[in-house]
Amino acid sequence: MADTLKRAAGRGSAELAPKPAEVDIIECFPLPIAVLDHTGEAVLVNKLFNQKYKQEILHSPTVRKTIHERGAGWKTLKIPYGVHDPVACRAQTVELPAGSMLIFDDAADENVLRQLDQLQAQVSALRRLCSTDVLTGAWNRLHFDEVVAAEIERSVRHRQPVSLILFDIDHFKRINDTYGHQAGDSVLRELVSVVRKTIRSIDMLFRWGGEEFVVIAASTGYRGSAALAEKIREAIEAHRFQSVGPVTVSLGVAERIAPEP
Repeated sequence: MADTLKRAAGRGSAELAPKPAEVDIIECFPLPIAVLDHTGEAVLVNKLFNQKYKQEILHSPTVRKTIHERGAGWKTLKIPYGVHDPVACRAQTVELPAGSMLIFDDAADENVLRQLDQLQAQVSALRRLCSTDVLTGAWNRLHFDEVVAAEIERSVRHRQPVSLILFDIDHFKRINDTYGHQAGDSVLRELVSVVRKTIRSIDMLFRWGGEEFVVIAASTGYRGSAALAEKIREAIEAHRFQSVGPVTVSLGVAERIAPEP
């Protein structure tokens, strides 16, 4: 596995190099796995993949199609297998921050097939890991792109509104310069905790970048989102942050208005 990671780093794919916890999940999977960059090139494969396949299969039309159908669940496809006829197997693609992970299931062993439900839980855990901001625990920008697209589609389909609440911390650079970056990191974590306690269970909080955050308020129009934004502002203003004392934020609200029938 170490050699494989070195090859990945040699290709300039440092941001795709898995963390130790991710390596454990990938290595323990009893199925072939390939980690791909945003172009679809393999930067990491586990031992089972190396034992069963050549990396050339990742360029076959059926596999490329599966790579682009991220989040679509298990798909049955036929892949080249040396000089023999194509082999039927199942595969699914999991989104990663800078690429994707392709998991193959060509197991004829019934015992392995019965483990797939458990493996799905591991895949879900890895997907959440890749969708979460490491510092604050909020959803990250990659996950925002996925969710907002789905919410807009749902809004169009059901003719319901969807709103965004965007906010950033006032004078955050001053906080970092005055108290240090560790204090700034602490403020970000505390702020996420405060906002999570304030928003509804159907709302989702994302770290957009730096000190910028977004809340997706599903099925909520401008008035409802403006009221929620005010609650967020008041909750943050009332909180006394451990390292720096009071902190304020500036917020804005945008609504996608459902068209008239």
